[in-house]
Parts: sequence; structure tokens; C-alpha cells
Amino acid sequence: MSERFVGQVPHQVYVQHWRPSPGAKVSRGPLVMVHGGFHTGTAWTTTPDGRAGWALRFAAFGWDVFVVDWPGTGRSSGLTLDNVAVSANDVVDGLIALLEQTGPVVLVGHSIGAALSLKVAERHPGKIRAIAALAPASVESPVAGDDARRKCSDLLGECAHL
Repeated sequence: MSERFVGQVPHQVYVQHWRPSPGAKVSRGPLVMVHGGFHTGTAWTTTPDGRAGWALRFAAFGWDVFVVDWPGTGRSSGLTLDNVAVSANDVVDGLIALLEQTGPVVLVGHSIGAALSLKVAERHPGKIRAIAALAPASVESPVAGDDARRKCSDLLGECAHL
């Protein structure tokens, strides 16, 4: 497994990459796994009881697997007021930066990650071989933006005395 960042600062995407297992009978091509809201890419890498997750299973079957953490989540960066307001476009831009390196992919997205995958396909259909949308959220879900930043700022202010 290797890891790197792609995209533009401050909205870089953290990427873990598993090459197809040596025992795989066939190379199936690149597969990108996009987590849902309030999750990280680790949702794809391990199960709650510590077993190998879907990413490693796909690699075992010949897929070139890329697991991402959106900008402002997980290993992409810490939670700050600036990245609370990461927009859907920021995430889509980061995913497109990865696809510039991988070539056409299969996207597997969960919840809002599925909606973001559809947005990637909308902007760059030639980079998508297929999409598996698991429990997809609406592609028109509201973007957090300034309202979320204000609410988080208020909450942090209220919690400062704790």
C-alpha cells in the first residue's frame, strides 16, 4: 500500500493505493472508493472488528484500488473552521485530480460519496467506466458553506469554557 496527496492546497485529497494482489488472475483496472459524510476512507479499509475491508478484497480480485479521504476529513487535514466549509466542488476537484493520474475508473461511492461520484461523471464522463452508488444521497444536497462555518464557530465558542 502506498499513500499520497493529490489536488490543490488547501483542498488536497489523501489517497491510499493498493495494487492488485500478486495472486489475482486478471487486472481489472482502477477503482476509486469515495466515503460518505462524517466518515473517512477507513470505512473501506477495515471492518469494525478489525478484518480486511472492501478495498483489500477488491485488490485481491485484481482491482487497482484507490481509497480517498475528502479535503478536511480523516488524513487529508485536521478539522478547522476553514475546512468545515469545503464545498462539493472542492471534493469533486480533488477526485478529478486523482482521475487525471489514474485514467478511466470505476467509482464506488457511499451516501454523499455516491452523489459526489455522479458529479465527477457529470463533469468528466470520459474518465468514468462505471459507478456503484451505495445508498446514494441526492446530488442536489445542500453545500455546508458559510452557514456551517458560522454554526461551528458558535459551537466552538460555547465549548471554549469546558
